[in-house]
Amino acid sequence: MMKKDLKNKKLVSALTVGISAMMALATPVTAYANGEATAPPEEFPDTTTESEVGATEAEAPAVTQEAEEQAQVVADAAAGETTDASEGELQSAKVEAGAAVEEILSSENAAVAGEAAGLDATKKTEADKAIDKVIEAANAVVNDGENDPSALSSLDAASEKATEVKQDLNDAGAADKQASVYEQDMENEAKAAFEDVKYATEKAEHMVQDSIETQEKADALIESIKEAQTPEEANKAYEDLDKLVQDTKSTLDAMKEFYDNLTKQYEAASANLKAAEEKMEQAEKEFGDKIKSAEDKTAEAQKDIDAAQQKVDNLAGALELVGDKLDDAIDADALKQASGDNWAGKIGGDIKKNRAVMEQVVENYFLTQRLGIDVVRGEGYEIKWQYMKDGNDNDEKIKSFDKQECNAAKVTFYYRNDDGEIVQGKKYFNWDSAEKTFVNDNWQDGARASNGNVIVVYEKTEDEIAANKYLTQKYPGLIGKTNEIKEKTKDGILDVYAFNVDGERVYKVTAEINEMIASGEVVVNADGTMTLKDSGAAVDKISQNQNNLFHNANCLVVGADHNVVNYTTNDKNNYAKATMNRLGSEKVEHLVEESRALNAFINGNATAAGNAAELAGKYAGFENATAKAQQAVQIAQYEADTLSEAINDLKSQKKRSVLATKALGVDDVASYFGIEVSAEKANELNKMTVREVLTELDGMLEESNAKVETAQKNLDKLKEGFGQAKTDLDNTLLRLNPRRPVSVTISDGVAGAVAEAVITSAAASRTPAAPTAPAATVAEATAETPVQEAAPAAVDQRRAARQASENALAAGAEETVTGDVAEGIAQESATGETTTIEDGGVALAETVETETGEFTEDENQAYVNIEDEASAKGVLEDNVKEEKMGLWWLLLIALFGEAGREMYAKHKKKQEEKLNK
Repeated sequence: MMKKDLKNKKLVSALTVGISAMMALATPVTAYANGEATAPPEEFPDTTTESEVGATEAEAPAVTQEAEEQAQVVADAAAGETTDASEGELQSAKVEAGAAVEEILSSENAAVAGEAAGLDATKKTEADKAIDKVIEAANAVVNDGENDPSALSSLDAASEKATEVKQDLNDAGAADKQASVYEQDMENEAKAAFEDVKYATEKAEHMVQDSIETQEKADALIESIKEAQTPEEANKAYEDLDKLVQDTKSTLDAMKEFYDNLTKQYEAASANLKAAEEKMEQAEKEFGDKIKSAEDKTAEAQKDIDAAQQKVDNLAGALELVGDKLDDAIDADALKQASGDNWAGKIGGDIKKNRAVMEQVVENYFLTQRLGIDVVRGEGYEIKWQYMKDGNDNDEKIKSFDKQECNAAKVTFYYRNDDGEIVQGKKYFNWDSAEKTFVNDNWQDGARASNGNVIVVYEKTEDEIAANKYLTQKYPGLIGKTNEIKEKTKDGILDVYAFNVDGERVYKVTAEINEMIASGEVVVNADGTMTLKDSGAAVDKISQNQNNLFHNANCLVVGADHNVVNYTTNDKNNYAKATMNRLGSEKVEHLVEESRALNAFINGNATAAGNAAELAGKYAGFENATAKAQQAVQIAQYEADTLSEAINDLKSQKKRSVLATKALGVDDVASYFGIEVSAEKANELNKMTVREVLTELDGMLEESNAKVETAQKNLDKLKEGFGQAKTDLDNTLLRLNPRRPVSVTISDGVAGAVAEAVITSAAASRTPAAPTAPAATVAEATAETPVQEAAPAAVDQRRAARQASENALAAGAEETVTGDVAEGIAQESATGETTTIEDGGVALAETVETETGEFTEDENQAYVNIEDEASAKGVLEDNVKEEKMGLWWLLLIALFGEAGREMYAKHKKKQEEKLNK
């Protein structure tokens, strides 16, 4: 029987093509056709070039792009130079601060600002002192001090640091992009590694199962050999067993090669993955380092801007103080003009003159200094005075009930409220001469003198004005009747009372209050006070001129210091003694101090040239320019804060960690690998990174390696069983034929010569032409799979090659080696003759029937009978001694005795004849 090792050649060839293609695609391709590199075709080829891929990645915005842009904004806001800025457009902090200071310290303005610089410190006004501080603050903005950089230098430093921050962020963005590339590499390599393990585990399982199933089939065939009822059945079973063993060996060898390649690919992908991860971690570290550097430099820039802002704010504060002082100087200049030489000749002897003094004191001192009102002056914000007399001289049509005590001057003005809004306000004032007296402790008996060189200015309350209105409404017939009014005033008939009802102020005269007392609506308390019965609200008696010297003395005494003393504390002056007795020394001394404060204000703030208003206009311009600088610096600080927040967001960016589910594009890792695990373990796997899953896969590969080893052992066992099957076949044939059979397998090239020499009457040996072996073009490929940075295309190629090999395995397993499909390969013999296996058949055993002495061909037997074993043995020994004989000739002589010797002699003779030709 001829060996059938290559009988399944097409299957092996197909597997080899698939495996070789996979190996080629798993490593750098070195295949050539017509001098050009080729690659396997793709169903949907990717036409994107590497340059296009690189360009796409380069065009993608970096994660730091917005922060980089913000860093440039900070650099520009701090110290950027704008050449095409429109008029009024806010420029950088440095430009605006420099412009503000240049305006202050320009030659013309410096002369104005330093007007008092040469004066003795004791002679400088408050405005002069404030101006000196402005010049000092302005210099600090533009000129560096010892270990104290100017505001402009600090802004330059902040701008430079912001530019460095931008570069750091740019580097960080590049590192982040590179980390993303390595992250993608990790995903690609992880997917390739996972697929390799998945297929490897599947193939290992198939190998074990195939070897088990083959063993079962082999056991059945061996049993068929043993139980065969005819030689034909036994030979057929043996042939099938032979085919099964050879096919199984070829298939398992191919699958083993496929499995080994998968494990190599897995190791390569795993190594590439780890390398990509290391590079990704390095890129992320570089990203973190650059972000930290940007963060530190941004903090430094913020400090620089803070320092600049402090200096600009100092300048703004100094200018604000100058503005306040110049406002005071304006008031002082007006009062200086009104007071003349220490009020000499300005007070007394004339009502209009005294009214003028009152107006100046109220406008320029009482409202602003005493009441603290931020009065606004200028065009459209004029101060207006109206006097209540006959009702025609004021817009409220208020008449003075008694032409003396009820008189009042109404002043309307504009002021800035707490919300910074400019609103209109009004107040009521009156004045008395310091010589005003009274008789019998009653004002109405005294004179409201306009004599003397000291007046008293005081505010009248809303209650006083309302009480006057109520009297004119209640007693209109008394208006102008001075004597009658005096009498009724003494009797208390004209007293007015006020109380609150539901938030409204209600006024009543004495008669009405008495009625309310009688009805019980008003209750008179033990201490003499009155309240409303129902609400408990106080009932107040309204006194006219309640803030003058004869009541609360909440007033301002106006006059030269020595004249004020004369009318207040000079015990030789009757007016002073009366005032002292009425108010007490403490109150009087307080009045004197406030009066002196007025005069000190005038002398301390009035400009020598009376030009405070002009200076105020100049400094208002300085303030506006400095306000722009402040705004610009604040914007720079805001932008720096925004940059800091953006960097902080980048700093909190999570480090990359490629999950296995993401790499595989699945929701469940266990399902992907086809493994059964608990829900807890499945959840654990789904949370693992690719590196963590690799550890799990290493364990799976160990199990797969054990399965492959088991399959190999099963194959070895199968081959051992096949060797024993030959004995089983001989035993079966012996059982079926009592003659002692000796099987002879003709597989050497001598078969043709033996047949020619011995079987002269038999039909000529069949020698059909050798079939053409199927061609297979396999790309040359290196055996190694080096660690490399795989691209997604490589993964697809590996997958395509693996599928090709799968198809080859499937096709080879299904084919039967028959007909043209199972063409064997002709083997050359030593004599040049060939024996060919055709149509999956088995070579016929050539036998010699010793009873007839003739050779016969029998497809159902492969044995000959030897009756004289001892004789054959002797012949064999003799021949061994005579000459060196081929194994098969020795065997034939042993079998056929003398007939075998004759056949050998004829064979040798024929060989010599051929050699002599």
